[in-house]
Amino acid sequence: MESHATVATDRAERYMKQLASHLGTRLSVQRLDDAHLTISMDETTSSTLEATPSGIEMRVEALSGEDMARLQDVLARHLLRFIGGDQAVVWTDSP
Repeated sequence: MESHATVATDRAERYMKQLASHLGTRLSVQRLDDAHLTISMDETTSSTLEATPSGIEMRVEALSGEDMARLQDVLARHLLRFIGGDQAVVWTDSP
């Protein structure tokens, strides 16, 4: 299973660095460079994040819907707390 979401921000790299630092104590986090980040819950559930000029592009892959929903929630909740404002993260499932 795979899903995608975009969070609009002009500070994508800053928020990704903050997310990596915050989640790195609980999850496996790998910063590939300032614009690319991988976060893994386990061997079968992971996310890749990419900083773009318009925001953060996120992709979550998981074997189960429950694991996918859990990682989506963790990413969205923390990013929105860092960014502030009235944004929402809308996940779109890939076929």
